[in-house]
Amino acid sequence: MSQLLPVFPLPNLILYPGSLVPLHFFEPRYRKMLEDMLAENQSELIAGTLLPGWEEEYFESPELFPVAGVGKIQQVSKDEAGNFNLVLCGTHRVQIVSEPERKEDEMPYRKVLTESLQEEEVSSASAPQEADALVMALQALSGGAASHAIGKTLNYLADVLLVQLPLSMQEKLELFGLIDARERAQAVLRVWADLQRGKIPPPATPGPGFHPDRN
Repeated sequence: MSQLLPVFPLPNLILYPGSLVPLHFFEPRYRKMLEDMLAENQSELIAGTLLPGWEEEYFESPELFPVAGVGKIQQVSKDEAGNFNLVLCGTHRVQIVSEPERKEDEMPYRKVLTESLQEEEVSSASAPQEADALVMALQALSGGAASHAIGKTLNYLADVLLVQLPLSMQEKLELFGLIDARERAQAVLRVWADLQRGKIPPPATPGPGFHPDRN
């Protein structure tokens, strides 16, 4: 199904189905986006991940990774300064097909045309070996507490482990783009095994980071 959705781009966020992410909108263009969404009773937006090199074009239209997570607004509030605080719940993955031209004075934020990516849910019971391995990895990362992972789908477990792995954002995005849950789980577990064997070097030193004047 095709959908034209507004985009909130960030360089370090992967919004996977089932995740809850708090966000603070203070740039005028994104405050306008929320105002338009609320006026139109629209609750879904894309949390797009910016590709490396976004810094110089941040206030224009830097390139986004073509697979993105759609989030549904669960909570939203507006403070005295006119900024928005919201909580997004990831719902599904989409493929970004195109970005229509726009006049910034009429619409300062971006919208993209998307196609939903159909992802079959795989229960832990139908893939016990992979599910158990993912839960064990999450327990190791959390020091033994991973009750949130018990009984979850393979899809969810693979995504939760993926975002915690010490990989570059580009490497994480490539894995995030694997739509088949079994394939994604097996790929994430291979990375975890390499990490355990010391085959993964530390991630590259990050750049200067996300400037506080940018959302």
